Amino acid sequence: MTSGTRPTEPQFHQLIDGEPTSVRPTDVSQREPEGLAQPALRQAPVVAVVIPARNEQARIARCLASVDQALALAGLVAEAVIVVDDASTDDTAQVARRSGATVLHQLSRQGPLAAWQLGVRSTRASAVILVDADCEVAPDSLTGLLSPFTEPDVGVTAARSVPVRATGRARMARRSARFSSLLLHEIKSRLTDHDFLPMGKLMAVRREAWLVTNTRLAPCDRVVAKLARDADWQVRYVPESKVFYLAAGSIRELWLDYRRTGVVRSKLPLAHDAFPRGALLRAGLAALLVAPADALVWVICRSFLMAASGVSRRERQVADVW
Repeated sequence: MTSGTRPTEPQFHQLIDGEPTSVRPTDVSQREPEGLAQPALRQAPVVAVVIPARNEQARIARCLASVDQALALAGLVAEAVIVVDDASTDDTAQVARRSGATVLHQLSRQGPLAAWQLGVRSTRASAVILVDADCEVAPDSLTGLLSPFTEPDVGVTAARSVPVRATGRARMARRSARFSSLLLHEIKSRLTDHDFLPMGKLMAVRREAWLVTNTRLAPCDRVVAKLARDADWQVRYVPESKVFYLAAGSIRELWLDYRRTGVVRSKLPLAHDAFPRGALLRAGLAALLVAPADALVWVICRSFLMAASGVSRRERQVADVW
């Protein structure tokens, strides 16, 4: 983590280790959504926040608290902060309501991708911010995330996902996850207007750019970016905007993450942008020079994950949707 991220870390750890902060009720605009192509946030665009959640009662209040803080700091008007409860079996919905969010329900388990569609359809905001329920938004992230929308051709922006340390977590798994995050950042930093850029836990989509993705295909972040780009919208990576998440704490959790990624890839209905080899090589070298020990652990873990095939049917089902 660079020195530029230091000011946000204590606030994040305070949220992780302490009691959930009370969340102020979200301001709801009664006006028609305003356009985003404005020179500054003096007259803030109306936004909505959509958070898919399944069995996140332990973390959803902290996620919402961080969103509330970031909205206030950016001076943004929130039409709604929406939690889409994906048939949770715990008190996710009740905790989200107590935290001031609007809660929508998927009566059967459909996954976060369907939750995006439901959440976005329920709002008319100019821009929609999509956040994962198991993470927390850095306080100063939303201003940077939305600032590219002052350019009328920008349709999708994506933040940098940053893993945080946690005591008692498996060291190899943590090192592997940390290097994965670093490698993704180095790759994205070398790409321009590429459909890979939104891969992460926080992104924003201009409403007009989202509408071109409104197909029967279950969207993921790359599908959203690909379809938006095909409709001549630009995609931007905004690394100064950060979202923090608790990295995998065991080899099994790493495997589940790996499996989920594989499932999503297998269902991608589009041919995506190819990676420029030169950018990939430079990104890999840069990440290796920054964290050589983590790189070695990552290679070992990755080899193990690719070789692991003797998994139970239940594990495959668990990994298939969430």
